[in-house]
Amino acid sequence: KLDDYEEGTWTPAYEATTTNPTITYNAQSGTYTKVGNLVTVNLKVTTNTRSGGSGSLFVSGLPFTAVAGDDSSATIGFNYNWVTGENPEYALVQQNTTRILLYKDSKTNTGTEPDDLKASGNSYLYITASYFAQ
Repeated sequence: KLDDYEEGTWTPAYEATTTNPTITYNAQSGTYTKVGNLVTVNLKVTTNTRSGGSGSLFVSGLPFTAVAGDDSSATIGFNYNWVTGENPEYALVQQNTTRILLYKDSKTNTGTEPDDLKASGNSYLYITASYFAQ
């Protein structure tokens, strides 16, 4: 019997660890399915312009807070038109938060920086992730 099932939408956005960039979005869409405390999300973010910001870039706005104790992996299905060599290749749902951390290098865990988004021109990011909610 499935008595704890939910579907819905959410709005992903870029934020940064120090100062948030100012971004004009072409698209910000997210969907989720929650069965018990297991949440699966999909997101699509397309930017038009970006200015300012500092620190490591992440995606905010997950519909539920991830459990404490362990980060959950996410899959980047598509990224396009980022600054050369700076596009995110790996992602994690950060424990005890509602955000997805972005990484460009799994060897050094160096987070991408807000200025790695193209200042003008469309940058795309599609992610799918599953995580346990609190």
